[in-house]
Amino acid sequence: MMKLLNFLLIILLWNTTYRCKKDELTIDCTDACNKMIGTWKGNQYSNYGGFSEQFTLKITSSDGCNFYGETSYTNSTSTFYVSGKIDEYGWIKFSETKFIENGGEYDDCLATNSSWWRCRSVRYRTGAEFEDARFKEDSFSGKWNLSGFSGGYDLKKE
Repeated sequence: MMKLLNFLLIILLWNTTYRCKKDELTIDCTDACNKMIGTWKGNQYSNYGGFSEQFTLKITSSDGCNFYGETSYTNSTSTFYVSGKIDEYGWIKFSETKFIENGGEYDDCLATNSSWWRCRSVRYRTGAEFEDARFKEDSFSGKWNLSGFSGGYDLKKE
């Protein structure tokens, strides 16, 4: 009987500790989005080589768990509007939704090639999705994907 009570007590304590720990894993996503406001600089690279470039993510505003801004790249005049969100566990996801300035790299490639397949590795086009990053106040890193062209990125806050 004593062994059974000890066993039940251990299970009860383990479940209580687990619940407390789970609450510690959540964040205030509104506060995190406010802390995203500012300029973040870093590097973006492709999984298969051929693309590695410094880029800037400038977050200009936030609304609840959502944030907004723009991205720019050192080797292109293309700039993009960005919208993103941070969930209650601190996971960041954002997308380049449309051009602010279209540098024309992708359009020029399509104009000179008969197949879009040859232009699939042109990075400067809308629709890139950035994900798999956990929020930290000073830096974060994750993955990006653009129609099968993919890689990683690292950003640090200035």
